[in-house]
Amino acid sequence: MARRLLVVSAHAADFVWRAGGAIATVTRAGGQALVVALSYGERGESGELWAQPAQTVDRVKAIRHEEASRAAEMLGASFHCLDWGDYPLEAGREATEQLAALLREWAPDVILTHPERDPFNPDHPVAYQATERARLLASGSGVASAFQTAPPAEVLAFEPHQSELCGFSPTTFLDITPVFPLKQRAMEAVASQRYLVAYYTAMAERRANHARRISGDRTIQYAEAFQRLLPQVVRELWTRTWQNWRGWGWPPCTRRRGAPAWWRGPGSKWSPGAGRRGGPARSGAVRMTTSWSTRSWSGSAPARYSCSPCRTPPPWPW
Repeated sequence: MARRLLVVSAHAADFVWRAGGAIATVTRAGGQALVVALSYGERGESGELWAQPAQTVDRVKAIRHEEASRAAEMLGASFHCLDWGDYPLEAGREATEQLAALLREWAPDVILTHPERDPFNPDHPVAYQATERARLLASGSGVASAFQTAPPAEVLAFEPHQSELCGFSPTTFLDITPVFPLKQRAMEAVASQRYLVAYYTAMAERRANHARRISGDRTIQYAEAFQRLLPQVVRELWTRTWQNWRGWGWPPCTRRRGAPAWWRGPGSKWSPGAGRRGGPARSGAVRMTTSWSTRSWSGSAPARYSCSPCRTPPPWPW
């Protein structure tokens, strides 16, 4: 089943800088992504537009909508703005119910939004609170309810502009190297905040350095950081990446750069029965976990999760 990603941002362009790589990764793998902006950021996020003579609120909103829609399309996502207004962004009961109804309809597997704190932006914490309340209403907290509910989703915060001042501590690094050119184009499409392109490009390079040190995967050039807001439910306590697959005999795509020779298997093809250097594979079935960022395989990989043309399981996380 294709994954469904929901990104909730306070302003129209927040998703591009903080989660553009995650969006492109999901859609490129056959999943679906919806970006919901609670406002256009017409008052506090559009300084360069207001420098133009005879500017109006309606014109700023139209420009921001066009930029965000174009950026989302480049990433393979849909864009929708609830237009609640910004600086200050306010989310009362009616607004919360509107967002909850959207969550029930979309039924995402993963939700990305702002972290709980931001001492420099009054709208980002409000977006977090609105998303959290709507999520609880939409899921019914995992119990039977008297109204329609959606299955519980995994919830992660994307990285804010000033991480250490927002209490953001990353728990997940996503390798976005294969899709970074798409994120670059999407960032450049937001002309009203083009000054942020260099900042978030440098941040992706810095997080890639952290991801390389943790994983040992030298092919990671760009990464995005996320913080899990809910515990992860898994059926095993480790993730199979190419560093710890030794002896298991289930190598990922042979086109993976930097993979050791034993990873490629006999004849450079994936073989369920071949272990390291052609030896016997370890026995025992391994089930696919329920985590967005952790997957493991047993036997033949489903076609929709295979890498064309070699039809081998891709390395996880995407």
